[in-house]
Amino acid sequence: MKKNMYAKMIGENLKVALSNFKEARTEKCKCCGQSLKNIYTQEWLAKKIGITKATIVHHFQGNREPSASRLMEIADVLGIEVSELLKKKQKKNVD
Repeated sequence: MKKNMYAKMIGENLKVALSNFKEARTEKCKCCGQSLKNIYTQEWLAKKIGITKATIVHHFQGNREPSASRLMEIADVLGIEVSELLKKKQKKNVD
């Protein structure tokens, strides 16, 4: 698989992983009871791992392949295995 194909695959998996992370959150605002799911953005993830928003956007768009150490940091923050970010999409069988 070519390098930019890996970057695109990782980008798609990052989108799914962040979405799943947001959906699993149940925290509520202490003052109004609203869900805090909307705080978990690409910018939030970038801050958690110490990179710029522009860099994380490049990863999500599949324009730049993250290093192995960055993949480990992202997986750690999102509470998943690195392998989840490296999975190929399964092709659907059409009968």
